[in-house]
Amino acid sequence: MKGKIFSIAIILLAGACMPLSANAIYEITCPDSVQVNAISTELETLPEGWQISEQKNLLLRVDSGEVYHGKPVNLGQMIPFTTTIKGKKYKDSWSVDTRYDTPNDTGYWFNCSYSRNRVRLIKHIDPTMKTCWVITSKDAKGNMKVKLNCDKKIHEGRQSYSKGENKVSLSSNIG
Repeated sequence: MKGKIFSIAIILLAGACMPLSANAIYEITCPDSVQVNAISTELETLPEGWQISEQKNLLLRVDSGEVYHGKPVNLGQMIPFTTTIKGKKYKDSWSVDTRYDTPNDTGYWFNCSYSRNRVRLIKHIDPTMKTCWVITSKDAKGNMKVKLNCDKKIHEGRQSYSKGENKVSLSSNIG
């Protein structure tokens, strides 16, 4: 009898966990900071009489995260849109559906920016994801925390982007 109860408990526990894994959110968390030994600068031409001052032993803190189509070095930064997921509004969201990519495309990448792009750490986004959004917060010391959450579902939302005084707004939905 105890064996049957134990077996039923295991089956129920496994069944309860299945919906969680099916709806699990994929997550990439930016390291909070990076220690840099030196950031060297190379100028094509150095103005006469000037020298470059190199910066050494810097602790750079994460300040933002963005999504790129292809590696960020190729400047394919995606324009974010606003979406609502489970009742919460996210203004920095992206469609990362790779079904339209060509064989030469390298997929989508998450860029963690440190001290306004003085240093970037990039990570490839799982190609099975369809929508991603950035979540930022601050720890007890006021340091920024940045993570990217993604889902295999296409989350619809009003596409909009504002930068400075220029504002572009599209009424179409993703998908």
